[in-house]
Amino acid sequence: MVSPAIATAGQLALFAAPPRHWEVLHQSELPALSDRAEALRRELAQLAARQQWRPRVASAHQRTLTMITAWLGVDAPIEEADLWAIARLGNSYNARRLIPFLTKRGLLIADHVRHADPHRAGVARLRRRIPGHLLPEVDVWIAVLRGEGRRPSRPFPWKTVNGYLGYATPMLESWGPSVTSLREITTAHVQGAVDNASGVYGVFTALRSLFKALKRERVIFRDPSRSATFTFRVAVRRPVPSDRLVGLIDRVPTASGRVAVALTAIHALRAHTIRGTLLSDLNRSKGTLGVRGASGRQTRLVYLDDFTLSLTATMLKERAARWPHSTNPHLLVTRVTAQDPAGPQMSHKAFQYFFQCLGINAEQVRIDRILDEARATADPVHLITVFGITEDTAMDYLASAHPEKFPTDPIAP
Repeated sequence: MVSPAIATAGQLALFAAPPRHWEVLHQSELPALSDRAEALRRELAQLAARQQWRPRVASAHQRTLTMITAWLGVDAPIEEADLWAIARLGNSYNARRLIPFLTKRGLLIADHVRHADPHRAGVARLRRRIPGHLLPEVDVWIAVLRGEGRRPSRPFPWKTVNGYLGYATPMLESWGPSVTSLREITTAHVQGAVDNASGVYGVFTALRSLFKALKRERVIFRDPSRSATFTFRVAVRRPVPSDRLVGLIDRVPTASGRVAVALTAIHALRAHTIRGTLLSDLNRSKGTLGVRGASGRQTRLVYLDDFTLSLTATMLKERAARWPHSTNPHLLVTRVTAQDPAGPQMSHKAFQYFFQCLGINAEQVRIDRILDEARATADPVHLITVFGITEDTAMDYLASAHPEKFPTDPIAP
């Protein structure tokens, strides 16, 4: 029989329905599929065969599509939230690859809550903690950070805004009961906040940004953070014991993992840089790899050694054999991102899994590589050129590698 919910073909919903409880229908007998729903199932099966999905994955997605189209039909777009609700019923259901499949056919209503910027949501949560009488002034600061002040300025991403606000919010909460405006904050207030903070540099930077923005916007007349100071503790970078690095790349089980570890351990690239690298950034004939900055544009070239190039060639052959129809533009892909038409980069969790298999942290490996180069040279320009680090960072590495050559005595964290 046809589901009563779709008995009148083409009938639209009169009002938004509350969240559906699909677990109630989990064990129920499914209604018969309409002709359009059957055609959609055949399209999904053809896509799975063309992209060589594993049988278990294809079956789970077919089961999810069958369940939702049997009860709701395909005359109206399907809520993404319903797909994920069905996927949570058990391992025999999956919705991940249905999202781009249905979107391409205009049959999906995206879940905007699920796809909202988590850092922007974090800013909204922190705003609710700030005392109400200080909130208008804090909003001026947020507007300046986002490039929406009186004078045009480069906008900071929501991740940076969220970080600044995270450091400043506890201070604003503590000042709230004793002041009616941030105009009443003195250098003593700021100095006391910095002296008692656990993350000294983060708090100092956030408060400097706050009061500098308010002075620029003429909300306050003087910047109380300008005279504040803090003691900067230089951390001594420690090398990774050599026994933990022996045969590091050989112990990685996958070809993409070996490339990720090589780019970290040999060329000292950061995790987010490797994850964001595109196939077009690789020039195998010249042996170079373009490195992209925060703006998404290439900022420098890394000259790859023969070993890394051979690992990359092996990975690309395996990728072509395993996912011949993948359109993902990134150099490193997983079984999830390779089949996603949106072409996302691999997640941070997936990248870190390569190093978890080795029992070591990616950043530790990167630091060890730069420190090893710093021990071989005392030239900061060499470190800046090879690894693309700043002058201050290069001097920090040299101070850790050659403490006898520097008058300051770095303090270990």
